[in-house]
Amino acid sequence: MKSSELTARGFELKLFLIFTFTFFTLLFPAVLKAANDAGTKEAEIAQKEAELNKVEENLKRTNIRIQNLHLKSVQGTINSAERSMLQQNMVKKKKLVKDKKRLEEELKALREGKEPPAIEKKEPEKPQGVPYGKPPGSYSY
Repeated sequence: MKSSELTARGFELKLFLIFTFTFFTLLFPAVLKAANDAGTKEAEIAQKEAELNKVEENLKRTNIRIQNLHLKSVQGTINSAERSMLQQNMVKKKKLVKDKKRLEEELKALREGKEPPAIEKKEPEKPQGVPYGKPPGSYSY
């Protein structure tokens, strides 16, 4: 063997090692991540669909309760506890409708491959009633 053949084979070996290293460090993880993301996306879609079905079922039950209580109200046979329950169910219905719309938007965004809409930040609720102790920020020396 000539020395030029050895250097050529050595160069081919180095080139092969470089390509192999590049494939396993850069490309292979990207391919695995893409496959995992597809599986994760399908699982997330299934989870959102399950949540949506749960909310829709709850909404149906709430609507039936509201109809029954409203019928009693129209007939004039409703008592104060049932009237209170009617008001609570109306509030619950509003919340469920809002949740249903939000879940439908998120599910649509997931199916289209877009980023789901940002979660609305809720302001912390202020405590009701008379505060106890000194107001925050006041110092006593």
